[in-house]
Amino acid sequence: MGTISRCGHNSGQDALELLPGNRVRFHRPLQIDLGGIAKGFAVDQAIAALRSDGASSGCVNAGGDLRVFGPTPSLIHVRHPLRPGETMPLVRLADAALATSAGYHSRKRRHGRWLTPLVDPRDGRPCTECVSVSVQAPSCLIADALTKVLMILGDASLPILRQHAATGFILSRDGGLVSSGTSHEA
Repeated sequence: MGTISRCGHNSGQDALELLPGNRVRFHRPLQIDLGGIAKGFAVDQAIAALRSDGASSGCVNAGGDLRVFGPTPSLIHVRHPLRPGETMPLVRLADAALATSAGYHSRKRRHGRWLTPLVDPRDGRPCTECVSVSVQAPSCLIADALTKVLMILGDASLPILRQHAATGFILSRDGGLVSSGTSHEA
C-alpha cells in the first residue's frame, strides 16, 4: 500500500510497508520517531477535553505546537532562529493552531555544517538550513505535519498549504520573515 524509508539513511523506500487495516510490516530493524506530529495530535486532544468540560476559551502549548480557542485573539511569539533565548511576535491567533519547526535545539554540527534531525525524503539526507518555519492551521496536527513540508519545499508548498486552509511562515537566520504564504492566496 505505501512505504517509508529508514530515517537518516538513503536506503530506498522499503524499510516498512503500510498494510490495509492500519497494519505495518517491518522489513528490517528501524527507529520511528512520532515526535514530528504526535505533539500536534496531543494538543488537539487537550483542546477537545477542555471544550468538552465546558471551557469557553484557552490555549494549550506543547513547546512549539499550540492551539488557542475562544473569542479573543492571542499574540503568538516564536523563538529567534539563531538566538532561541529570544522571542519575536509572529501572528495573532483566534480559534486556530500554530506549530513551529526549527533546528535550534536539536541541530548538530558535522563536517563544518549544521544538520537538523529533519530528513528530506527526496534524498534521505538531513536538512541543513538553519531557519524556523511555522504553520497556522485549523488543527495542531495539521499545522505540525505541514511544518516539515514547508521546511523541505519552501514556497513550493503553497498548494499543499492551501489544500489544508493553512498559512506558512519562513524565518531567516537573522529572524526576518523570508516568506509568508496564506491559504487565501490565489
